[in-house]
Amino acid sequence: MAIQNLKKFAQPYTAQPAELTSVLFPTATTAQLADIGDPINTQDKYAGKWVLNTDTSLMVYAIGATPASAWHASTDGLADHSPA
Repeated sequence: MAIQNLKKFAQPYTAQPAELTSVLFPTATTAQLADIGDPINTQDKYAGKWVLNTDTSLMVYAIGATPASAWHASTDGLADHSPA
């Protein structure tokens, strides 16, 4: 009986569009992304971390975990911000 109940709940889940609008990402300005000493580059940075650039309204992702690792735009994958 318990296995039958488990099968009812163990179905694949597909998120609905309304549920996807509530995802929160860290935000930063272009100047912050380019500043090697800014907390966006020195705290909790890891390869693949997504951040919303509030100046351009584009999502960028970190190429590496070091403060000098570049941020690439989600639109073209090219380095848009190289902290220095």
